[in-house]
Formats: sequence, C-alpha cells, structure tokens
Amino acid sequence: MATRMLVLLLIILREAGPTAACSSSCSSDCICINRNLSSVPQDLPTTITWLVLDHNAITNLSQSDFARYRSLRNLHLSFNQICMIHNETFHDLTSLRELWLDNNKLTSLSADILVGLGNLQRLELGRNDIHNIETGSFNDITNLRILDLQYNNISTITADAFVNISELSVLELDYNQLETLPLMAYDILASISTVNISNNPWQCGCRMGPFKQRMNRSYPFENQIICAGPANLTGQYLQDVNPKDLICEETTTSHKYVNSHVTAAAKNAAAGPRVIVYDNEEEVASAKENPQFHKYVNSHVTAAAKNAAAGPRVIMYDNEEEIAYAREGPQSHRYVNSRVTAAAKDVTAVPQIIVYENDDERVDNQSRTAAVPGANSRNNYESLRNPSSKQQQHTYTPLLHHGLQQQ
Repeated sequence: MATRMLVLLLIILREAGPTAACSSSCSSDCICINRNLSSVPQDLPTTITWLVLDHNAITNLSQSDFARYRSLRNLHLSFNQICMIHNETFHDLTSLRELWLDNNKLTSLSADILVGLGNLQRLELGRNDIHNIETGSFNDITNLRILDLQYNNISTITADAFVNISELSVLELDYNQLETLPLMAYDILASISTVNISNNPWQCGCRMGPFKQRMNRSYPFENQIICAGPANLTGQYLQDVNPKDLICEETTTSHKYVNSHVTAAAKNAAAGPRVIVYDNEEEVASAKENPQFHKYVNSHVTAAAKNAAAGPRVIMYDNEEEIAYAREGPQSHRYVNSRVTAAAKDVTAVPQIIVYENDDERVDNQSRTAAVPGANSRNNYESLRNPSSKQQQHTYTPLLHHGLQQQ
C-alpha cells in the first residue's frame, strides 16, 4: 500500500511538471506513465533509482534496455503488452529491490530471465497468462520476500521451485490451474507465513493422498484446498476428505517396450480395434462383418487386436528359441481399415503367439508370475514359458493392482 501511495504521489508530481518527470532532467525518480512508449527510453539520467513505465505499449525487454540504469532499486512495468523477456534482461540491475511485471502478456518464465537479481525482494507477476515455469526460474532471487503469481494459468510447479528462496514470506498462487500438490510442497508452504492457493481446480484423487496425509489443520493454506473433482468430492475441503476416498481410475498412461521386436503398432492399438481380414482358410474374416469384433479360431493367430483395445502389452522373450518360434506364426494378415498405420505391417513380420485357454481368455498363472513393481497405475504384461510343452507357447497374464484383480 505504501508503495502504491508513493507511486500515486509521483504521478501527481508528474502532472505538475510533465516534461521533467520523464526526461533527461528528471531526478532520481522518473515517471513515464501513459506515454504510448513502445520501448524503454534511453535518454533518462543514468543515476535514477526509481523508474515507472506503467500503462505503455512495451512488448519486448532485453538486456540493453536497462544496461545504463544500474542504480535502479524499483522498476515498474505494469499494464504494458510485454510478451517476451529475453534471458538476462535484468542482469545489470544488481541493486533492484522491486520488479513489477503484472498485467502483461507473459506466457512462460525461462530459467535465465531473473539472473542477476540477487537482491530482489518483491516480484509481481500476477494477471499474465503464465502457464509454464521452467525449473530453476527462481534460483537466483534468493532474497525474495514477496512473490505474486495470482491470476495466471499455472497448472504445474515443480516441488523444489521455491527451495532456494528461504526468505520468502508471501506467496500468491490463487486463481491458477493447479490440480495437485506433491508431498514435498507441504513443508515448503508451511515455511511461508502468508500463502494463498485458493480458487484452483484441485483434483482430490490418489495423487493428493501423500499431501493429505501430512495435513494436520495447523496452517491456513490447508483450509484453502476445495476439491473441484472427482464429482463425488466436489465442493469438499481436502482436509475433511477421508484418505480412503482419494482414489484414481486406472488408466494406461505409459507403456514399456522391452523387446526390439515389439513395434509401435502396440501403442497405436490403444486407439481402438482394427479391422483385420485373414486370407488363409484356418482364420475367419469376421472383421469385415463387424469392425468392432474379431473372432479367432486358430490358436496361432498372432495379431492380438482384441486384447490391444485394452492397451499395449509389455512382451518379453526369455531366449532366442522363443523369438525364433514367434516368427513361425501366420503371416497372412491383410489390413483393410484406413486407421491401421504402417506400424501394423511390422507386427505381421514378427508375430506374437497368443494362446487363449478358456472362454474368458484369461490364464491363472499367479503361482508362476511375479508381480511387476508399480503396477497399481497401469497394466503390465509379462510373457511366460510353458515348461511342460514341447511347443513353446506364450500365455499372457494381466498383472493388475491387487485390489482391482479381486473385482
């Protein structure tokens, strides 16, 4: 408030002497408001300590803009059209204490924008369109006390973004697009005396579980997290939600391919079933009649289109014999659906042999299958050899989260 009052006073003085307020004859404080400036004026005294350039038409900032004003302690650039700040723009402003960049058109913060501002104590970045903050963006402003990022489009901030700002006492992150907070964020927020993280679309799912476990109703920010989803928790305070209700629907978010013969067709398969027509007499071309259903009568059918709809598999071959055997399967697949990509052709060159042993097409190999670590958030599949068979067949067993496997 005191800062704004001082700015207002300087504006009044400007009205009394408009020429002197923003010219080579201005004193240590230069007020250049509403002058339709498209760049930082270069004819001001080099000894100025206060420069106000609010309400102009500046769009870009570079290091040369402030190289001559090394004594600046306060720099105001609010209400411009700034969309680009080049790296090390403020490198020479080692005495700067306050930097106002609110109400502009910034969309991101690169790691080198704030280099040189080791004495900065206040940074105003509110009401821009910032959605990306690179790792290390705040590493150089170690003496910062006030950081305003409200009214932006920030959806993610790395947990260690504020680790180096040990003096931070005010953090404004309200009205952004934050959905989750990592466990590490709790202690960082707890160390800041004033935190505002309200009015974000918090998703109270499993990813908020660790953070929820740390909550003990000791800090005001805990009362600012209101769930925007899932639907059954909308409107509830996270601190009041039962940890058992913080669940996530299972989704296939990442696929690991460990065999060089598994091609990109597995990844494309997640987009939906393919229409597959088989030319030999042992296979049924039922896909023509119903593109959403594939009937297999040959136990050596290799294109697992039916299972592919559930998501790509992780296929591992134990030895060269298995790889050689997989190559002996049918190779007479013709693809007639335009959605089938070139990757499918690679699969036909090296088919994977799948044996379905019952109507449910599921094989109970739990006694011979080790659970894959981290399987609680995706499907993991591991090929198994049948030691009792001379013909080395491959069966695939879904290794799901234990809780889901019992359903």
